[in-house]
Amino acid sequence: MRSSSSSAIAMIVHTASVLSAAYGIFIMAAGSGSFFFLFWIVLALFMEGCLYGYQKGLFSRIPAFLRKIILCIASLMIGLFLFLEVRIVSDFHPAIAEPQDYLIVLGAQVYNGRVSTILRHRLDAAYDYLAQNPETKAIVTGGQGFNEPYPEAEGMAAYLMDRGIPEERILKEDQADNTVQNIEYSFAMIDPENDRICIVTNQFHVHRAMLLAKKAGAKHLSGIGAPSDPLYLLNNMVRESAALIKDWLIGRI
Repeated sequence: MRSSSSSAIAMIVHTASVLSAAYGIFIMAAGSGSFFFLFWIVLALFMEGCLYGYQKGLFSRIPAFLRKIILCIASLMIGLFLFLEVRIVSDFHPAIAEPQDYLIVLGAQVYNGRVSTILRHRLDAAYDYLAQNPETKAIVTGGQGFNEPYPEAEGMAAYLMDRGIPEERILKEDQADNTVQNIEYSFAMIDPENDRICIVTNQFHVHRAMLLAKKAGAKHLSGIGAPSDPLYLLNNMVRESAALIKDWLIGRI
């Protein structure tokens, strides 16, 4: 019976580790510019390592009190992860209470002559709002990454203008390298304490972006959560949890 149980556990772990590694390779192939795909590969190796330790009886050699400490730490980490995921999901569909002065559209990967799928979703959501609110202006924000042909803001502005948004309604912030700078540099162009500001990004990103914007001084803040590709959603959700922890540790939120 024990052998059968061990075989079932081994099969489950092997399957999970293969799926995790394959997902990491899939994310890497998407060319998002992020190295978070390594998380899934490291996770696969970690699961295989734990299985090896279990099969060789290495865990039984660890003192009981130390095993309890490890179990408590692991439980706390899982609990924190689940708590953060709930917080992220809670801001998937934030409400816009009143007409906005500015939309701040956060940048993402651009390619030669086109924007990435994730950025297109953000821009389409911004366009829908701008088309219905002609007094609102947009700030498109994002610099040029190492694997991009030009600043993200350039590609974003071109996309909105191609859809009919006049150039005079679009402000370009083309120096930012990350979300913190997206917000900081955009706020330098407006009055964050008095202007009504709406952050436009993908649903999984809204919660952290709004926390960062509030910390940066926004007093009248809303958000628009654009859709995202379901195939990448798991990776993005996990990455956001890690980013929230990092931002909290260094005092950004």
